[in-house]
Amino acid sequence: MTNQVYVCDHDNHRIQVFDPDLNFVRSIGSCGKGRGEFNAPLDVKFDTAGNMYVAEYFNGRMQVMDTSGQFIRVFGQEGERKQREPSGLHITDKFSSGAGEKTEVEAGASSATATGTVSLVE
Repeated sequence: MTNQVYVCDHDNHRIQVFDPDLNFVRSIGSCGKGRGEFNAPLDVKFDTAGNMYVAEYFNGRMQVMDTSGQFIRVFGQEGERKQREPSGLHITDKFSSGAGEKTEVEAGASSATATGTVSLVE
C-alpha cells in the first residue's frame, strides 16, 4: 500500500494499482458478485492497518480486503442490491479511554461503526 496509487476502474470492475511514477503494478478484482469481485467500484479507502475498503455501486455493498488484496469481509448482501448504492467512503479512527480503538466507516447514506469488528447499520 505504501507509495502506491489505487484507482477505482468503474467500467472494468477492478481496482488498479500504480507506483509513484504512475506505472501499472497490478489490478485487484474482476467483474462479478462473489467475494473479491466488483461491480462498479466507486471509492477505495484504507484503515490504519492497511485494509482496503471498496464501495461497489451495483452490488450495493462494501468489501474489505487485506494489504495483498485478499477478501476479508463484506458489508451488505453479497451480489444483491439490498443496501443503498454506496458512492463513497469515509474512514476515521477514534480512541476512547479504556475501550480501545473504534473504527467508523461511512458508505454513502449507510454507515458502519465498530469496536473490534465492523457491522453495517442502515
